[in-house]
Amino acid sequence: MTKPYNRLLKARTMAGFRSGRSAAAAIGVKPATYASHENGTRTFSVPDAQHYADFFKVSAGWLLTGEAVSRNDFYDSRFGFQPEYPARPIDRNDPRIAEFGKKILEMAAQIMPVADAVQQDGLKTVAEVVIHRMVKDDHSPEAEQWSIVSQWKFPKDYIADILNIQPSEDAAIIVVIDDNMSPTCEVDDKLIINFSQKKFVAKGIYIFMDAALGLHIQRVERVNQTQLQISNDNPKTNDKHPTGIVEEADLEFVGFVRANISTF
Repeated sequence: MTKPYNRLLKARTMAGFRSGRSAAAAIGVKPATYASHENGTRTFSVPDAQHYADFFKVSAGWLLTGEAVSRNDFYDSRFGFQPEYPARPIDRNDPRIAEFGKKILEMAAQIMPVADAVQQDGLKTVAEVVIHRMVKDDHSPEAEQWSIVSQWKFPKDYIADILNIQPSEDAAIIVVIDDNMSPTCEVDDKLIINFSQKKFVAKGIYIFMDAALGLHIQRVERVNQTQLQISNDNPKTNDKHPTGIVEEADLEFVGFVRANISTF
C-alpha cells in the first residue's frame, strides 16, 4: 500500500506541478513544510490533507488512507457525489464528469512516457512542451503549468548514448525565449532537457527555480561545497536573469540541458 506522502506526490503531479516548491507557492505554505510532507519526513494532519485535497482536487480521505471512492483515486469532493457504500449511480451525462476525465487524460499524456510498443523501431518520441510561467510572468499558479505542443522523434541511441538520457528518465524539448544565453542558445532554438535531473551534477546549463520562485535557463558551476555560480553567456546585463554566487540550497533544479537544436 502506498504511503500518504506517495499519494501527495501523485496528486501534485497530476495537478500539473512539476516541483514541490511551485506547488507550495501556489497553495500558500512554506516550501520546507510542503517538502517534508511530500518526502515523508513529517506527517501531515487531517486539516493539512483537506487543504491539499481542495487544491489538488482529490479526496482528503484518499490522501490519508488510500481508500478510493467508487474506485476513483482522484475523486473530487466538489463534484457533489457522496461517499456512499455502495456508491450511488453516477450520471455519466454530467458535463463535470467529462471535464474531469479530459483533465486526467491531458495530465497523463504529459507525465507518462510513450509506450515502446507504439514507438517506431530505433526511434524515441520526445515531447516539445511550453512552461507557461516562462512565457507569461503573471501566469496563475492555479492554472495549467505546462502543456505539449508537438512531438519529435530521435534515434534511441542518440538519446541514450550521446545525450545520456536513459529510457526511464523524463526528456522533453522547450523553445528558448530569452537572449541571456546567446550565442550558445539563441531565441527560438530548441533545447533537449533531462527533466529527471533535479540536482546539480556538473558545470552546464540548467533550468532552475530561484528563492524568489523565478524560472531561469542559465549556466551553473560549483564555487565551493555549498555555493554555486550562475551566469549568462550573453555579456549584456539582464535584469530578468541576474548572475552571481548563490547558496545551492536556494535553487530548485528543474532540468539539465543536454542538447541544443539551433535555428538558421
